[in-house]
Amino acid sequence: MRKLSLSLLMIVTLVLSSINLSSVEAANDELSYQKKKELIVEVAKQYNIPPEILKAIAYSETGMKQFDSNGEPIVSDDGGIGMMQITLSDQELADKKISKEKLLTDTEYNIKIGAQILNEKWSYSFIPKINGHDRSKIEHWYFAVWAFITDYQNVTIQMNMLSLIKKKFLII
Repeated sequence: MRKLSLSLLMIVTLVLSSINLSSVEAANDELSYQKKKELIVEVAKQYNIPPEILKAIAYSETGMKQFDSNGEPIVSDDGGIGMMQITLSDQELADKKISKEKLLTDTEYNIKIGAQILNEKWSYSFIPKINGHDRSKIEHWYFAVWAFITDYQNVTIQMNMLSLIKKKFLII
């Protein structure tokens, strides 16, 4: 009887050890729309960004979703991660000490990293500035948002647009 119990225990152990646990893990739960809006407002205030800017980015990038309908983290074809579609290489993530796992699974963390990156873009010295570059004015975020969404490297198009705006609308 003891040998049979031991044999059964070994068989059960072997069967359980061969199961792919990642396929039976619980799906990630999407926060409510209201909770996500509250988180975005809270983070926006922490980073001195108009909340409407962060909400607009989150909505335009993923419909303000961190997870797909199966509970899997949203990752775009170009590698954009989560609600804010953070698109950094593994090396950039490591250099900035950003956890890829948390970007994938933690909505608040994803929003915070998005805000940090947007602030970096705001501070770029080589992108055009609108009027007084006032953080409280939504329209002054135009080029920073453009940089966030396009991984802004080439300023030619933006500089041409700013030049046109200045000439046609007399904006300084």
